[in-house]
Amino acid sequence: PRVGTTVEMIMALLGSYDGSSSNMASLGSMDLWCANGAVSLNTWDTAYGRHTKNFQVEKFVEKFRVSAEIFMKNAEIWKHWAKRRINDAQVKDLLTSLDLGDKWNEDMLAQFRFECDDRNHSTVWELFSALTAWSTHKGSQSVAAVKAREKRVAKVISSPEFVRLAA
Repeated sequence: PRVGTTVEMIMALLGSYDGSSSNMASLGSMDLWCANGAVSLNTWDTAYGRHTKNFQVEKFVEKFRVSAEIFMKNAEIWKHWAKRRINDAQVKDLLTSLDLGDKWNEDMLAQFRFECDDRNHSTVWELFSALTAWSTHKGSQSVAAVKAREKRVAKVISSPEFVRLAA
């Protein structure tokens, strides 16, 4: 979304040679400014397939073709966010309106300020980066904990309050 910032699509594949687990593939996006897992406006697409003779590679491929289209749509949204200037007061109002707790609000505002200082900009993109920094790095790194934080961020960025701020 910003010169010097690269957001790319990532894919994670999981399988087993002995059939003890299903094939799984997930698609998402990564903000390469700081290696935060960017929470997509559309949930990560995941495909599963059991190790059977009926496994259809074509279904996996089609799912990822659609995911690539979603990624490209998100990229256009992120470009807009990188141009939409905001200030601390707007971020504080947003966080307060979401009623997610004073401590969380303070942490998010501090991370937003860090992102703004680090990138020398104050836009919705820096707020998004602050949210994804929290979901990626704060607290337990267990898959369940990270997924729960990503779900919370997805809820924030899909909220009417965030959508209005980002417009």
